[in-house]
Amino acid sequence: MSEGQDVERVSPSETKDRELSVRERQVITEYATGEDGVAGNITRSYQKIFPNANYNTASVAGSELLKLPKAKEFLEELHRQATELAAGQLIPWIDLLPLAQAVIVATTKGKLRNRLAYEAAVYLTNRVIGSPVTSHDIHIRDDARITRAVTAFAKRMDEERRVADGSNSRR
Repeated sequence: MSEGQDVERVSPSETKDRELSVRERQVITEYATGEDGVAGNITRSYQKIFPNANYNTASVAGSELLKLPKAKEFLEELHRQATELAAGQLIPWIDLLPLAQAVIVATTKGKLRNRLAYEAAVYLTNRVIGSPVTSHDIHIRDDARITRAVTAFAKRMDEERRVADGSNSRR
């Protein structure tokens, strides 16, 4: 079977408002939700649906497909559905507090040595009780110290310049 028989290509002459074919929708679905290495990579998504397409063909055809308004709409709809699904599964912060406490207690007792889990538990606890969850470094400007540093630097540069001038005049 030749490549052209198994590959759909979007030609520029086609109207941009045309409906997507089933296989084009499959490519976009793979692009949005596929496995590692496929999701977010239109070329690999295209090749997964059209296995006989070479890399260059898949790259060009996939790129042209993503430019279509109907493809953009379909991709936005997939993102909207994924967001709604995730939002429906969110657990309120307060309901996670017992889990966070268990991680902190296990870490304190030496039964758990996972810094990431501990830090996540502390973050969650702070979030629930209303403590700040971010930290900031504050640098206080010390003008006197800056002035001393600039003066010392200027003196050193003058000394180096004098040494360099002295060695040049000896030649």
